[in-house]
Amino acid sequence: MVDGGRPPRTHWHPTQREQFEVIEGALTVELDGQPPRVLRLGETLVVPPRTAHRMWNASTEVTRATWRVTPAQQTERMFRAVAGGLNPVMAMVLLWKYRREMRLGKPKQA
Repeated sequence: MVDGGRPPRTHWHPTQREQFEVIEGALTVELDGQPPRVLRLGETLVVPPRTAHRMWNASTEVTRATWRVTPAQQTERMFRAVAGGLNPVMAMVLLWKYRREMRLGKPKQA
């Protein structure tokens, strides 16, 4: 991943746990409204369900990380649909269709 610093939108997963491990470069992470921090080679991060987060490559160097989502649910199908390109209407359709996998913003407090 070479991005050059553009953070994505904050999102969360209602029932899924994510685990990341940096295997090359550095990954900037913003977790649950805390200030951004940088994960470096060999560092891992676990994101529990219902935790707002976003991560990105803030440098112009290559970053690679492993990523595991449990339970998988429809995550692979969701990313394949997104890879096909999005217009605003399709983005809304996919956000609704895959609402069990991902939501934008921060979760409401229980």
